[in-house]
Amino acid sequence: MKKANRTNLIASILFFLFYCIWFFVDTLTVKQVGMDSILLTLGASIAFFVFLRSFDSVYYLGILIFTFFAQFLGACLHFYEIFPLYDLVLHTCSGVLLALLAHYLFSRFVLKEGEQVPVRVTLLVCFLFAVSCAAVWEIWEFSGDMLLGRQAQGSLIDTMTDIIGGTCGGIVGTVLVWIFFIRKKVTRQKG
Repeated sequence: MKKANRTNLIASILFFLFYCIWFFVDTLTVKQVGMDSILLTLGASIAFFVFLRSFDSVYYLGILIFTFFAQFLGACLHFYEIFPLYDLVLHTCSGVLLALLAHYLFSRFVLKEGEQVPVRVTLLVCFLFAVSCAAVWEIWEFSGDMLLGRQAQGSLIDTMTDIIGGTCGGIVGTVLVWIFFIRKKVTRQKG
């Protein structure tokens, strides 16, 4: 088993066990976590391992940790209600993470070995992926509110703030892609 896969497997098992123990204790005691949050969190852990386990560990762990902050701390422990800016911070961080993930996916699955594309194309892909994901997430929240009677979207202001946060995060993530991946590669090729 590759080291990255082993790391991803260990991280998945640890997160899954943590969630199971937490939800078991919660069920026996305070019952503050809804069954929908339990199922979403456990389902996400399983889905990550099944579909994303071949990702490089840094990306896989980034996704797991972000999900922990969003789903477990945000929804299960009610950080969204406790800390007013928590939602905006997470949407902004998701933009950064999604731009970095776009670079990884584009480099790994779209480009062929040794293929070169203009830097602008790579940066545009990273930025547009982050912005598109921010919009799709808001559509997902809206659909859940309409079809399942949930209250994920408080208002149009909340929706627009989330999309703007994701877009700003996408800008930051795209700049990070340029600084850490593309600029280094261009500098190495010149030197």
